[in-house]
Amino acid sequence: MKTLYIVRHSMAAQQEPRTSDHDRPLNSRGISDAQLMGRVLAEAGAKPGMIVSSTARRAVSTAMVLAPELDVQHVRHDARLYPGTVGDWMEVIHGLPASLHEAMLVGHNPGVESLIFHLSGRTPAGVPTSCVAAFTSGGTWADMSTKDSQLLYVDWPDRHRPPDHDI
Repeated sequence: MKTLYIVRHSMAAQQEPRTSDHDRPLNSRGISDAQLMGRVLAEAGAKPGMIVSSTARRAVSTAMVLAPELDVQHVRHDARLYPGTVGDWMEVIHGLPASLHEAMLVGHNPGVESLIFHLSGRTPAGVPTSCVAAFTSGGTWADMSTKDSQLLYVDWPDRHRPPDHDI
């Protein structure tokens, strides 16, 4: 059994005139949201053996905030996840080491939303920043496909804040 966590990067700062989209950093809310989701996932028993992140700064930063929360030692960057088509994401998934039972990928919309649809056959009601979709598959990473994947849940930070939380 394989478990895959698909994560949309956390909230980034607005693009500055001299900063490329690829180099946008997380803002303070993005950092706190990534920490929150890392704790939520850890409490739920998530144990990814590896995080694969897009090469964009905001995705790498999201992965680096999640890693210690989940006790992940291996964070890898893969340019195919920026911006990342479904085909790109599936190549990365199919290439994950067979020895891993759980893995996490961090990337961007619309790729994240398209991948969730591709694997589940269901259109998500929205994929906010720091959103996590968890899937299981009975086969290998190389076998992961629409027919072999089951969507376990989709979760995001606002579900774990008090209703009166001021952002």
